Amino acid sequence: MFTGIVAETGKVSRVERSGQGIHLKIHARRTADRIQLGDSLAVNGCCLTVVEVQGLEGEEGSLLGFDLLQETWERTNLQSIECQSEVNLERPLAFQSGLDGHFVSGHVDGVATIRRWE
Repeated sequence: MFTGIVAETGKVSRVERSGQGIHLKIHARRTADRIQLGDSLAVNGCCLTVVEVQGLEGEEGSLLGFDLLQETWERTNLQSIECQSEVNLERPLAFQSGLDGHFVSGHVDGVATIRRWE
C-alpha cells in the first residue's frame, strides 16, 4: 500500500527492451536508502519490484533496476518515459508511517486521456 505522496523524483538512466519485456534503471537519491532486492516501490504511481540495486561511486543514491512485463509497459504511463525522464518515486506505507494522503495499491488497470478540464 502507498499513500500517493511522492518522496522524490528519480531520473531514468536506462530503458532496455527485450523479447520478454523492459528493464528500467532509475537513479534515486534519497528513496534508495534501505532499499533491498524484492522491495516494492511506486514509480509514477505503478507498484514495481526492485530487482537490482547498484551503488554509485562518488554520487549520492543508487541505481534501482526493475523488470516490466510488456502488459505493465502498455497499461501505464511508463511507456512514455525515456532516458533522462524524471519519474515520481514513493516508498510503500510502513507501520510507523503517518497516514497523510490516501491509500493506493499501485495496481494500474490502464491509461486514459483527459479530454476536458473544467
